[in-house]
Amino acid sequence: MTISVIQAILIGITYWLAVGNLPFVGLWSLQRPLVCGLITGIILGDPVQGAVIGGSINLVYLGFMSAGGSMPADMALAGVLGTAYAVASGIDVDTALALAVPIGILGTVVWYGRMTLDSIFVHMADKYIEKEEYHKIWRANVLFPQILCFVMTVIPCSLAAYFGSSYIQGMLDLLSGKVL
Repeated sequence: MTISVIQAILIGITYWLAVGNLPFVGLWSLQRPLVCGLITGIILGDPVQGAVIGGSINLVYLGFMSAGGSMPADMALAGVLGTAYAVASGIDVDTALALAVPIGILGTVVWYGRMTLDSIFVHMADKYIEKEEYHKIWRANVLFPQILCFVMTVIPCSLAAYFGSSYIQGMLDLLSGKVL
């Protein structure tokens, strides 16, 4: 089964919703691989297999704790892409789990990149306060960080879902310096 462009974009949006820190969406519910797997399975037309794969991936992250803003792994990306690859290629749950763990570790790059770039918006909010433009603070607090998060999550995740594991391998090679 190949993943269509629309399915890949929906998978990317699922990932954004899972990690975007939107109120009542994401961190306490959608971020879990079981839920991401189910939704990815629905998008790909096999919700039962998505839930089974997502549940298996979720076992790795049962003791997940992100203390002080650190992120040991990105369980949402592991759940979304691990499930997408497994459902699309028909691989077994064990192989999906073997794919999901390094994908989750790769997802920390997205997390730390976002946290680094989000610091720009704090200074932007400070400038709004200095100019007494209090009505604009929401832009620096909500709007711009969410636009950045959308771009940093939907685009890479959609590309990874659409192009498959070769995209992930290319990213890993780039990060390890093999391409440079």
